[in-house]
Amino acid sequence: MSDLTSRSLIPSAIAILFSFSAIAAAPPTPNSAAAPGPSGPHIAFAPDGTVSSFIAEEGGQNLVIKERPGRGFYLVTLDSSRVQAQGFTVETRLDKVDQTGRTLVVSRGGNLPRFTFSISGGKHYLALRLTRVEGVPPRSLVSLHFEMLCSANLLSLKIDHMIGLEIRGGEVRADWAYLWHHNPADPLGGFALYPSGDPQKQDEALYEIWTREDFPRPAVKESWNKERARQWVADFVKRYSDQTTMIVGAQSPEELHELTEYAQRAGAKEIYLHTDTWREEYWPIKYSHVRVYPKVFPAGLADLQKYTSYLKQRGMFVGLHYVCAGIGPSDPNRIVGHVSRDLASWGKGTLDAPLAEKSTTILFRPAAGTEFPLLGPGGSPGLLWSCFDRNFLRIDEEMVRAGRFENTDQPVWTLEDCARGWGGTPRTAHAKGADSQGLVSAYGQNFVPDLDSPLFGEMVKEYADFINAIDAGYVIYDGYEIHAQQPWGPRKFSDAVSRLLDHPTLSGTSGGRPVESNIEYQFSNARTVPCGLGETVTASIITEGHRRASSLLDVNYEISYQVARGGRQFVIQKPEPMFGITVATLHKHGMADQILDSFRLWKEITPRLTPQQQEYLKGRFVPVKSKLQQAGNHSEGADLFMPRDAGDSYELIPTRVMVRKEGDVPWLSGQEFGPTGPCQFIQPNGEPLVVENPYAAQPARFSIHVLPELVTGVGAKASPTNMTKEAASLASYRTGADARGQQPGGQKPKGPGTTANLQPEAVEIQNQRFAQFRQENNALIVSAENAKAEDIWIEEGLPSWSRTFSMAEGRGISMDVTGDGSGAVLVLQAFSGGVRDYVVKINFIGKRSIIIPNGEVSWANGYWGWRFGAKHFDYNGNVGALALGFGYIPARTSPRVKVENLRLLKDRACMLVNPVIATGAGTLSVDGEIATSQYLSYDGGDKATVYDENWNKVKDLKAHPQGYTMPTGFAPVSIKVADGAPRPWLEVRFITQGEPMKVRK
Repeated sequence: MSDLTSRSLIPSAIAILFSFSAIAAAPPTPNSAAAPGPSGPHIAFAPDGTVSSFIAEEGGQNLVIKERPGRGFYLVTLDSSRVQAQGFTVETRLDKVDQTGRTLVVSRGGNLPRFTFSISGGKHYLALRLTRVEGVPPRSLVSLHFEMLCSANLLSLKIDHMIGLEIRGGEVRADWAYLWHHNPADPLGGFALYPSGDPQKQDEALYEIWTREDFPRPAVKESWNKERARQWVADFVKRYSDQTTMIVGAQSPEELHELTEYAQRAGAKEIYLHTDTWREEYWPIKYSHVRVYPKVFPAGLADLQKYTSYLKQRGMFVGLHYVCAGIGPSDPNRIVGHVSRDLASWGKGTLDAPLAEKSTTILFRPAAGTEFPLLGPGGSPGLLWSCFDRNFLRIDEEMVRAGRFENTDQPVWTLEDCARGWGGTPRTAHAKGADSQGLVSAYGQNFVPDLDSPLFGEMVKEYADFINAIDAGYVIYDGYEIHAQQPWGPRKFSDAVSRLLDHPTLSGTSGGRPVESNIEYQFSNARTVPCGLGETVTASIITEGHRRASSLLDVNYEISYQVARGGRQFVIQKPEPMFGITVATLHKHGMADQILDSFRLWKEITPRLTPQQQEYLKGRFVPVKSKLQQAGNHSEGADLFMPRDAGDSYELIPTRVMVRKEGDVPWLSGQEFGPTGPCQFIQPNGEPLVVENPYAAQPARFSIHVLPELVTGVGAKASPTNMTKEAASLASYRTGADARGQQPGGQKPKGPGTTANLQPEAVEIQNQRFAQFRQENNALIVSAENAKAEDIWIEEGLPSWSRTFSMAEGRGISMDVTGDGSGAVLVLQAFSGGVRDYVVKINFIGKRSIIIPNGEVSWANGYWGWRFGAKHFDYNGNVGALALGFGYIPARTSPRVKVENLRLLKDRACMLVNPVIATGAGTLSVDGEIATSQYLSYDGGDKATVYDENWNKVKDLKAHPQGYTMPTGFAPVSIKVADGAPRPWLEVRFITQGEPMKVRK
């Protein structure tokens, strides 16, 4: 889900006609305060309407820049006669400001439109609130703006949800963009200004605003004054100064309590529950938005309350993932039996003809003024934000989803291909004239309450009461944007919830920021602790599946770079959205305890780092240089740091997975995926890799992952697959969240077949935009052109063709490629619930046989790498399509390659037997066998250890070092087995370490 900003939009689409109408806002109810006088905060205006004086605090100076005071108040409208010459909008200065005490009346020459403001303030702030609008008709897109330029930096607070505000130093810009919204129950928009600089004065200003203005304040029994507000903030800081978190996923009370014990041992203070644990559903579908999952909490809310009380006794608290007040299509309270008339709607109407029970064509007569809404950025009448599906209709008590709308320019619309009896509603016959209503659905998943309806308030209260009942500490408003039926809807929701909470909470949205209703974050003492605002430090634990099980190297890279960039909020998690760490994961992962130990050590070490040590760590990581989409602001690095308790001190040991001069990736951490890092894929045939040791000469450590042998064979037959509950939940999450990695558009999988031959004919290949294909006997000639002076990177939308098969028995791909030395990167993509890339750098001329053992090889390929679209792939599912083209084309090149014999290879289990590892001048021989999927790990001495695919120890093997040393600088490394021994593919990491950095205890 994307986070919705509350910055207002400047309208630019409809001509403005002024009429004599007025909007009266509900008067604010601040505590009584003396009117600001000349010695206190005040604002004054010159005869031309610009600001002549602004004093932000008692005893302060006039901050307005005399020569450039800013435009003051002005309107933005559309002048259609000037569209071609001047652009869509025209500004009109409001040059008359009548000021009487705490009231401003703003107009142009005293005429309509006219705007009335109230002024309020304390010792350290001044607030301006719009209270009345005259002369602006309901459907107009006129917007009001205020600009003031000051000589000192200012801070600001949006008092309510109807204001847009931007502060840049001393430049103040306030926007009232929604004057067409005539709802007396909503404010018209107000803001407060206060000076920056002195933290104590800033805090006093915030306390004054919070207690004097109508900014959301909590539901406390005592009088809300500065003393009570100070206590509230102190409680906030005390409770949340340590937010060490474990994100857990449980399916029973026993699992939940076992996970809680793990979390306690790891030093966690917060237990974070995704919706699959506390509610069962991600999007509410069959149940209420606050339904408690009986499988985990058999007695429902009562058991959840007992659990949170159990946490509180241990100094812990619960955080909840929550999708904002959605109403599922089978909601038992608002849909089944009686469809609420307060759902967000685009208009009303009636049936123009009787509707039979099985009919899929509906004749709909819209009520006067009803129009089918456009999708866009929202913020204007008739425009809906693009997350909404508009194709829903309520007819009496039946919900319908229309396939398409026809004749919408006529008095009667035709709705075709209608899915009847949608969700939990019955499919029934309806008479002519039946009551009908057009509805909007967020992402086609959830209906939402109309922002101005009683239902909106009901659902706000339900959620706030739920948070209060369980004493929840962290509230995530995921899907915050589903209330953006109007742009102010999301904040209106969180403001309303905040007014009903009886205890301090943390908050967040899917955009990673707290909601603006949480003023607590802005106080200086709250900024000294993480409180959800700082960078997180994550230890990601995952077992073998669509990616390798997380290793100690992976975990410590992720922690290293996050500590280096200033992270202080420690989180143990599964590196995927929506799901937590399960008991099964912790039982299955052989290094779970070591990972938690590293996590605890880092948590102890991090606050003890000196500024110089922090700078040193920061300098070891740089922004990701890859041109591929990483979907986040991440870093990359050559080294990671391993923590160690050395008795009288801590140590951070720089650790290098050695790489070649080119062809290898650095370490990085992918968004919602976890770390990926350098490794090489070789066979034990003695062929050397030349890699660099930047540290002193030493015996190289290593990790060797044994992959299958690859043989030419018949591919696996595609078959129906049953989606797991987790996969189904993830599919629900990905609706509207991330749709990357899906099957190419236009491809319809053919029937199940058995195939090893993936080679298409040129005529099969669709979407030949980025590359062209020509048939040459049994081969394909693939060509493209980049006439630009810049390189081109293409991750998605490559030419594609349909194939239906399974890779359950073979993940390897082989092909013969005749290269032209262009330096382009040829990319083959397979689609099965996600995507895997198989890449070939065309840095050779002539024909080569290419074998790629699996799709993860591309993540370690320095010419390509990991990308956000390749997060998920199901090797056991059905591949429905393949794509092929150039993912990278150098500037001013025209690559042309021949591809033939594109085949799926079959995996065959085998052994790595008695390997001999050579580094520099010496060797290390290991006695024994390492089976497919197992790891051989060496950390020095006379033994090596074998682990299974999830890092459970299997056995120790005797190791024989003979002059086994990796010199400083570049040197060859290789692995060899005896003639006649199996030669599986190997994923290898050769590792060296530098001098430890000591951290004082």
